[in-house]
Amino acid sequence: MFSFAFIILCAVIFVFDLKKRIIPNILLLCILLLNIVGFIIEFDSVFLLDSVIGLVFALFLFLVPKFLRMGIGWGDVKYSAVLGFYLGLTDYIYGMLVAFIFVFIFFIIRKIIIKKDIKDFPLPLGSFMSAGVIFVYVSGLILQTLRL
Repeated sequence: MFSFAFIILCAVIFVFDLKKRIIPNILLLCILLLNIVGFIIEFDSVFLLDSVIGLVFALFLFLVPKFLRMGIGWGDVKYSAVLGFYLGLTDYIYGMLVAFIFVFIFFIIRKIIIKKDIKDFPLPLGSFMSAGVIFVYVSGLILQTLRL
């Protein structure tokens, strides 16, 4: 149940960021609440520790470029932190790796087809983060199902 809600929320964030270049705080709060309810229902200290480590890592990963004025918005920073907390460190890293592969492919295709530079297009990073996380999360669910 939580998995489906998480995927839906990430998909909604994908669309919002792509169309409006914003990530609504209410959607981030919903993801946080999903994780907190999950902790309450099934307390697992190892998972809690992994979530906190994921949160700290995600914040560091996105705060550094934000403070260096590299074009990352506060919505991206907050979304990254929420994803790190929800997914834990390992799944967060996998999700961001896939997201940045998607970004790289997007810019290569854009450069070849449209012949525009990276600076000519503001990147909806939250959308790519959503795509990467959904890909990794769904892949993990499929692999878990196949192992049973």
